Amino acid sequence: MTSVSVVIPTYNRRDTLVRAIESLFAQDHPVSEVIVVDDGSTDGTAELPLLGDPRVHYLVNPTNLGAQGARNRGVAAATGDAIAFLDSDDYWEPTKLSKQLAAVAAHGSPDNYAVTCGYSQFGETGGFSMKPAELIRLEDVVVHNLIGPTSILLVSRNIFDLIGPFDLAMPACQDYELFVRILQHVPIFGVPEILVHQDTESNERITRRKDKVLAGHREVYARIRATPQVRAMPFWRRWMVKARQDRALRKRMTAIEAGA
Repeated sequence: MTSVSVVIPTYNRRDTLVRAIESLFAQDHPVSEVIVVDDGSTDGTAELPLLGDPRVHYLVNPTNLGAQGARNRGVAAATGDAIAFLDSDDYWEPTKLSKQLAAVAAHGSPDNYAVTCGYSQFGETGGFSMKPAELIRLEDVVVHNLIGPTSILLVSRNIFDLIGPFDLAMPACQDYELFVRILQHVPIFGVPEILVHQDTESNERITRRKDKVLAGHREVYARIRATPQVRAMPFWRRWMVKARQDRALRKRMTAIEAGA
């Protein structure tokens, strides 16, 4: 049986952290270990009884590293064959892991894989949902992240060791940039079912910091154009990729200026 380590970065989310961990314990494919990386909470998170469960490893950062730094620390401590991520204000459906691992088995990639699934948003700005395609390649994401947030990802340890950690230099879109690196080595499988629920209530989400979102997209677009797959395209296709990216950036800038 595939052993799965789940990394949860958290910061002052005591109540929703309980919901997140309980959704992991409810999985029909057992989670081998839950690595909670506390980035300096002051709300009594450390006193949660659930953190005493033997399946939970509770790490506290001596200084604030941010969500990506916390995720990297969790990955470094993980021992599973596969690694998944869950934000501490999100939660999973009970079949999330089993259906993702079934998709991996169906594609015959037992050692080197990454797989996503559908997700829905709830909370202050909820209502959005997305279901991925069953197979996603780099050319599918040159303009838009059609994969999802970090909480949907399951990736083999082999692939994570190959591509390296989350890039702390990215101002935003760190998940998108990580997916781009994965897609340079393997396609990402998708389970087209809603298996993750993403909370939009938190005012800490970087998606609300529009200037960083714009800078993050500029950077990830440049990195996409620098990949071997895109550089190998005929000139006219590379020109089309940049034109589509520029058009998407203009739309984002218009939305930012409008305060959307």
